[in-house]
Amino acid sequence: MGFGEHVDHVLAAGRMGAVKPEADYFRHIQEALNLPPDAFLLIDDLQENTEAARDRGWFAHHHKEGAYDRLEQVLDLR
Repeated sequence: MGFGEHVDHVLAAGRMGAVKPEADYFRHIQEALNLPPDAFLLIDDLQENTEAARDRGWFAHHHKEGAYDRLEQVLDLR
């Protein structure tokens, strides 16, 4: 998809045995990367997943269809 130069790790839910919005999903990622919660950003189209990320101390953006310009603004990509 062209993101390779911007991605350090890919962690798949199936391999982790946990899925969003389960707390184990977020815990596994934090432990695997050995980073604090505020080092993470979740961009997701489901509000329950972004709320679960925020509950774990992550930054999260609920990305709704048609809001691509808003995402660029949130990420300060302009």
